[in-house]
Amino acid sequence: MVVCVCNDTYCDVLEPVKQLPSTQYAVYTSNIAGERFSKTIASFTRPMIYSNCTVPDSDRICEHIVHVDYVLCSQKQKKNLHESIDAKQVEKKIYINPKTRFQEIFGFGGAFTDSTGINIKNMSPELQQYIMRSYFSDEGLEYNLGRVPMGGTDFSNHYYSYMDSDEEDLNCIDPKLRQMQLALEDFEYKIPLIQEAIKLAKDLKLITSTWTIPKAFKENNLYRGSMGFVINDLYQLMADYYVKFLDLYSKYGISFWGISTGNKPFLAMAEFAGIPAIFWFPDDLGLWIRENLGPTIRKSAFKDIKILTLDDQRPLLEILPKDFNHWVTGWIDWNMVLDTKGGPTLSDPLIAPIMSNVTEFYKEPQYYALAHFSKFITRGSFRIYSSQCDSDNLVQQSAFQRPDGGIVVVILNRNDFPVKRTLINCGKSDIKLSLSARSITTVVYW
Repeated sequence: MVVCVCNDTYCDVLEPVKQLPSTQYAVYTSNIAGERFSKTIASFTRPMIYSNCTVPDSDRICEHIVHVDYVLCSQKQKKNLHESIDAKQVEKKIYINPKTRFQEIFGFGGAFTDSTGINIKNMSPELQQYIMRSYFSDEGLEYNLGRVPMGGTDFSNHYYSYMDSDEEDLNCIDPKLRQMQLALEDFEYKIPLIQEAIKLAKDLKLITSTWTIPKAFKENNLYRGSMGFVINDLYQLMADYYVKFLDLYSKYGISFWGISTGNKPFLAMAEFAGIPAIFWFPDDLGLWIRENLGPTIRKSAFKDIKILTLDDQRPLLEILPKDFNHWVTGWIDWNMVLDTKGGPTLSDPLIAPIMSNVTEFYKEPQYYALAHFSKFITRGSFRIYSSQCDSDNLVQQSAFQRPDGGIVVVILNRNDFPVKRTLINCGKSDIKLSLSARSITTVVYW
């Protein structure tokens, strides 16, 4: 696996996307062979076609077909086209029609976890700047979304909330939240990085989520899940806790676009996982939103904040092209920076787009995979029509139109061999592509 190394004296950059002449297009490629966001510029091979273009019915008929990767036991296994020489060589067509629009795209981002802050703070000022620019500047991923944990997560170095109690004081309830205050982690690892990101990013929108709440608010008296329901009589106090967090952060010039109802409630069923969590039944969560959280926020100074639910995870390349074709409007990744052991963490280690040690950091393949989307699909872009009739099921793709009129097509080839495709865009001449093995490709033109 190829990673890109950054140290105090050098770090690669992703050049800003610049509009090309209407006679040209750019192709960016990252693949298992080691290419990382390599760029080629080519010219359309024949004059522009300005007449109307009609997508054939044979292509449109697949718009609502759901493809599955399994076969029922009662069915016969179909021929595996992934191993077919013909499937590799035939140039199939991908139709692009900017006149057919779907959802508007809101953005891309990552999470300001304690682990991210700990790892960044352990590095030199030069490396800290390289990392922040690698995510939020126009020389990086151009993130415009950020997720801020409200208290500790499984990627903290200890469990905590904003009203921690000593063991003998465990069941003491402060109904006025007078003891509630931000933690050392907010001042050391979150607030400084958020303030820097706000300076670098284009209109950074922040979302906050809780993993857990004060132990005294939960039936199990634990930060971890272990079926830890919220005590019914404290539903309103929990809503007040959310609003006070927004107020405490506002004192440092940080405002939030959205607030979620809580991170992955189902994790509270997994006692062994060690992940801080709150367990909700759907009806109870709905009741709390309707009777407590919603009214409390709407009567506060933060009445315009968006309330988000179903705060859960999806694997990156398994879903991004496919989910955009099913109305997804954005993507917020998890940890931005982890150490080379995948932490620090209270649970299982993971991989982040950037892995680090004290003297250098490493841009993983995931970093460049994200760039194929976040660098090009700016806020205010719209998903547009692209073919879903891929009879050999060898690639996935999604297409977008940027606010400046540019067309972006992202294509994922997960096969161990190259695949040929021809982009047919209404109003332009065709683009012939040879998609390298195990690659992600972005095509952009105006």
